[in-house]
Amino acid sequence: MKMKTSNTSVETDPVKNAAADKVIAIIEDYMIKEPDGMYFDIPKKLLEDAGKALANRFYFAVGDEGSVAVTPIKYFEHKGCMCEDFEPWPINHLIPNCITTQEPYRDIANAALRTPLDVAKYMQQLGFVWNRECQNEVAAELTKELEVLEQAIVKKHKPSNPGM
Repeated sequence: MKMKTSNTSVETDPVKNAAADKVIAIIEDYMIKEPDGMYFDIPKKLLEDAGKALANRFYFAVGDEGSVAVTPIKYFEHKGCMCEDFEPWPINHLIPNCITTQEPYRDIANAALRTPLDVAKYMQQLGFVWNRECQNEVAAELTKELEVLEQAIVKKHKPSNPGM
């Protein structure tokens, strides 16, 4: 089943996409070798080079009280659930003022984000991809309010490897 995504800001730079693909490959390798959880040892330069292209490889959903949950797209598509078994995903640098509370959740300290829709639009601007199925898992009561995100789909470059 093809998953609908949102009006997310998509990185089209091939160098950044190649770096993001390398990061995802490292994550996938860790997940295979250490299926019960691990810490990701990814070179800082590679994370910097990937930039927003890395965000394009993660789904997000808005939780209660404005928190967000994130998971690699490929993991969700393969397992059908958010991944909670690992140390923080190497993406906190992509979400200004975020605090990892418990994987996959993060709180964002930004007074301008007053509603779940504000949080979702902010995450899209950062390059993360909203997904209805993830949203239903995290906070189904917010899905209807956030459906507008699906209605704003635009055709842009699709990452060459949107997950693992």
